[in-house]
Amino acid sequence: MSRQDKLQLPEVEGVHPDSLADDDRLQIGLRLGLEKVAAVEVEKLRLRPPRRPTRAQLVSLARHLYQARLDR
Repeated sequence: MSRQDKLQLPEVEGVHPDSLADDDRLQIGLRLGLEKVAAVEVEKLRLRPPRRPTRAQLVSLARHLYQARLDR
């Protein structure tokens, strides 16, 4: 049995589960699940203070900017 077979789709208001095709039910379940994950990630980002870039990240950014100027 695959993981998809065990997927418990949430109930959608006003829609009878038997009226949806399997693909439609799967898509609805995935979208609702992704919305929940996105909401959790937004909350994590909101609560976590921004961190300063590392020296390596700053050097990499400077190199990219310099190369972009040379390319122009």
